[in-house]
Amino acid sequence: MKANIELNNKTYSVDLGTGINISTVLSNSNKLKAFYAPDVKIEPLVARDFIGDIKQGSPVNFKNVMLNPHGNGTHTECLAHVHDIDWPIYKALPQSHFIADLISVVPTLQDEDYIIDSDQLKQAASEAQALIIRVNHTLTGDLSGTNPPYLTSSFMKKVLGLGYQHIVLELPSVDKEDDGGEVANHKLFFEIADTPNKYKTITELVDIPNTIKDGQYLLDIQIINLDMDVSPSRLMLYPIES
Repeated sequence: MKANIELNNKTYSVDLGTGINISTVLSNSNKLKAFYAPDVKIEPLVARDFIGDIKQGSPVNFKNVMLNPHGNGTHTECLAHVHDIDWPIYKALPQSHFIADLISVVPTLQDEDYIIDSDQLKQAASEAQALIIRVNHTLTGDLSGTNPPYLTSSFMKKVLGLGYQHIVLELPSVDKEDDGGEVANHKLFFEIADTPNKYKTITELVDIPNTIKDGQYLLDIQIINLDMDVSPSRLMLYPIES
């Protein structure tokens, strides 16, 4: 199935049968997490003599899921994550498809921190609405207390200058793990000090295969209609045909 996307007098052609999933899998066995979140727990509902597990004799699987969206796997968050406003994530995404620039960056060591500075963002101004950041840095297991790489304020200011409305990255946060509660890059991106932007999003802890080349893609951000500032999310990339 092919589609033509029109944006700012330009037409982008994509084959919707070539989507690439860049999201992590939420499961009992996947221990990727951050910020001291508990492990994902998926277990059958037990009620009276009913156990919601076919392997245990139930006619159906009927299971509970426990997770922390900000700490477990791929998630998409909105302004309400860092601003006192009644604005759930599903309202922040009235549309889910965006033209996106995928770039690869290499964190550099500075004062015991691995940072991603503005010189890593060489992208010239484009028509893209989203920026996807692939990070050349191994991130597995429980990242809590490990001080993972993060973006500098100069990098975020450059993102703002280029007009991106959505950020997608492989890191657990755009900010330093422990920055004293400032969450400065979140606030910069959502324009808290000026006119807070309700329609921007940040997606963290994606997993981008190394086989995907840098360049422009059609991005599909899929979320749950959850009455929260965040939702577990599934992101699909579609190569744009020349």
